[in-house]
Amino acid sequence: MIDCIVTTSIRPNDANYLQESLLSIKDGGFDNVWIAADGPLPRLNGFFQPKVMTPTKIGIVPFYRLCLSYMIEYAQGDRFIVFQDDVQVCPNCCEWIERHPLKEDHIFSLYTNKWTHDFVFAKPKIFPPFRGWDIIPLSPTDSEPHPSLNALGGCAIMFTKDAARKLIETRPPVRTDRLGAWIAEFAYHSHQMSLWAHNPSIVQHIGVQGYRGSENHNKKAVNFATDLSQLDK
Repeated sequence: MIDCIVTTSIRPNDANYLQESLLSIKDGGFDNVWIAADGPLPRLNGFFQPKVMTPTKIGIVPFYRLCLSYMIEYAQGDRFIVFQDDVQVCPNCCEWIERHPLKEDHIFSLYTNKWTHDFVFAKPKIFPPFRGWDIIPLSPTDSEPHPSLNALGGCAIMFTKDAARKLIETRPPVRTDRLGAWIAEFAYHSHQMSLWAHNPSIVQHIGVQGYRGSENHNKKAVNFATDLSQLDK
């Protein structure tokens, strides 16, 4: 069993994907689900109750650190997943993840954004694109001077407790408050840790309205597994 926590916060214009995301996460086979709200909890029907809640918003990265600390203490297994509140999850993927051996002390993104799909899996000389897990290269190059700014979307990230603990304790230099960039920068500066993604994407980003009021139409995963059988092809 893999425990998970869903981070949420009130969005501008009353956009709310939380209920839809929680139901999809349940369909993914995740039974032990916590909710963490940065500030007031968005409107929510049903039996879900927050486990972590701040009186006022403290910001994306500080709040994420708080959630990691909570899961290190309370998650039952050695690894856990942090979901954002605007996701669609491949049905029954929890069981699929559990039966696949994954390298220890690395960070695994279950959501593969367009940049990573094109840069890692759909290389010009590879057709059809490579399928399965692969490392996201984070070293700067002439053609891609800042890969850590683009490599990772924060929709769904799986940590071991040890990797999460190192992330909390280490403050790598970072030039942005974007969550994905903060985690990718950490992985780049941690010489014994890699950042992995999967093709097809195990999670889809469904949010259109971002936390700052901007629209996120361009953040859809290019190749999303809508059925478990697509992950094993």
